[in-house]
Amino acid sequence: MSKELLLQEFAEAYDHLMETASLAAQRGVTQGRDGWGPREIVGHLAGWEVMARVRIPRIVAGMPPAEFTDPTQQTMMNDAINAAMVTLIGEQPLENLCDMLRHAYQRNIELLRSLDDTFFQPGDYVYERTKAVIEHCQEHMPKQLLTGRTFLSKNGCRRRNEPALTLAAGLLEDRAQWCCSTASIARSSCAKESHALFNGKFMDKVSMEGVTSAAVSPYRERPLSMM
Repeated sequence: MSKELLLQEFAEAYDHLMETASLAAQRGVTQGRDGWGPREIVGHLAGWEVMARVRIPRIVAGMPPAEFTDPTQQTMMNDAINAAMVTLIGEQPLENLCDMLRHAYQRNIELLRSLDDTFFQPGDYVYERTKAVIEHCQEHMPKQLLTGRTFLSKNGCRRRNEPALTLAAGLLEDRAQWCCSTASIARSSCAKESHALFNGKFMDKVSMEGVTSAAVSPYRERPLSMM
């Protein structure tokens, strides 16, 4: 994948996530049992992009990326960083947080465009980190949709007093269309992915009394070297 195409997908991933978050908020999705909703997702992503602005120039200059060999340490550090970011956003409205994320990622695109094309080869930190961000945004999409009380049956879905399930179905379909607009994913695989996300990944984690904590727990960030 060319440098420019990768950066285009990077920008589109963040724009699409923010659009999804805004629509989810408009439909009444606020927070799950873990306290995470559209605001928290957008806010913590903005924080990781600000961190990247400091980290990328130093890593490109030769500093080794921060890595943990112990997965427990990795999880602890990521959880601590996420908790700090979510706390620091306070009660800021989603619109403000989207502005912060947009500003942060656009500054990083300017930085990335200034780098030599040799940094955009598979296996290089810059390339792998940029790809990881795109995947990270995609992973957050369905999570922020299933926030709220949703009631399901074995043979299908039914909702009561909450918009989350309808929103999830509609935006997962939209997510499939978005994936298919990129050069790297075919339409058939996108449709299968969205179907699997909705019917497999989440159906088995939802109870008759609402979305379980497993379905809405804060997403554990990728290794620090990738973020």
